Amino acid sequence: MDLRLISTPLTADQKIAVCPLDEVKAQARVTHADEDALIRGYIVAAYDFLSGPDGWLGHCCLLQETWETHLPSSLSWRHELPMRPFAGTALASFDRLLADGVTYEPVNTGHFHVAFNSGIASLVRATSAPYGYLGAPRHNAYRVRFVAGFTPVDEPLGVPEPIRLGMKMLAAHWYRQRETVGEPTPEVLYGLRNLCGRYRVSHDHS
Repeated sequence: MDLRLISTPLTADQKIAVCPLDEVKAQARVTHADEDALIRGYIVAAYDFLSGPDGWLGHCCLLQETWETHLPSSLSWRHELPMRPFAGTALASFDRLLADGVTYEPVNTGHFHVAFNSGIASLVRATSAPYGYLGAPRHNAYRVRFVAGFTPVDEPLGVPEPIRLGMKMLAAHWYRQRETVGEPTPEVLYGLRNLCGRYRVSHDHS
């Protein structure tokens, strides 16, 4: 997949803010501070396990990040954006490659719009837009930049409470089980499948 992160990578502190240390310690019934650094590592690991292009949730961002993807000159009338949830109502930018093969210029905003279907955003070409890409076939004929991630609302940083609970379950489980000894407990599997699972989208959208 032609997808790359172009915003500054999230710090450990930003990821931990989704599930603060004290909440995870309460989940794991830890009252001392001797292993705070260890538990912080588990929180970051739980975040990374769920979020991102390869995360368990399936191309989902928890915190907002800016992504760039390139589309070929054979761009169809609709192209699904590879990360979700789409933040805002507009793309950060949408450009086309010029004949020099290096320079990009903005695409006329009247030639496309962003459409949504079950939380998945797609770039849709307007019926009035010129058909196809004028120039030699290129794999990077178009450059799309967009922001994905949950929008901050009443919940901490906008991340849904079921996902936060799943993160806490994962971090607490890894704290208690220092080595890989088999499948996660039924409670942890419940947290992923029945809590976080409602936000999961597989590659075939099942």
